[in-house]
Amino acid sequence: MLSIGYYDRPYQWDQMKANTQWIVQFGSSDDPFLPFTEQQQVAEGTGAEWHHYSNKGHFNSSTFPELLKVVMEKIEK
Repeated sequence: MLSIGYYDRPYQWDQMKANTQWIVQFGSSDDPFLPFTEQQQVAEGTGAEWHHYSNKGHFNSSTFPELLKVVMEKIEK
């Protein structure tokens, strides 16, 4: 499947999934750089556990405790 926006190459979903045990994606509908539809496409293509927000922009904040929580849950399994 070809990318529909931000990237100009086809995504390689199978290679992405083969390189990891799990994929978690964080996205926000108010991201000024990545269209929400592109974020949805990546989440669907990779089968990611998708955490989506409406107020995080491009996640440029110096803190994001949600990330640590999810990573800790994954490594404790």
